[in-house]
Amino acid sequence: MEKLDDVEELRLKNLKFLHGMQPGYGAPTSKKFSQHLQSLGVRVSEGELSDFYSKKKKIDFFVSQNIEDKFGLPEGWMSVGKEFLLEASAGDLKMFQIFPRLPDDIKFHVRELVFALAKNDED
Repeated sequence: MEKLDDVEELRLKNLKFLHGMQPGYGAPTSKKFSQHLQSLGVRVSEGELSDFYSKKKKIDFFVSQNIEDKFGLPEGWMSVGKEFLLEASAGDLKMFQIFPRLPDDIKFHVRELVFALAKNDED
């Protein structure tokens, strides 16, 4: 078993999260889930999936990037923790749902405003 660094642990947690979000694909090392990944174009075999879950193999940058691409996730999604969602209110979660549908220019201004407020809060 390999020692995983923080980013690799996050990638494994996020792969398990994605697996949990795909209904009907059985146990984490199941053939059905690896076949589902392959049907999306993710280049991961059943054996590799099993090795990831048992920590015999690391989810490297290229596998992570391939998963993000095939699931339509933003670059870096696999390498970022999602624990902040546990602290989010119902209103926060609603905002997370609405934000992706906003026009890009509005998203830019909302981001700038939020980051500026957060920076002021840190000072």
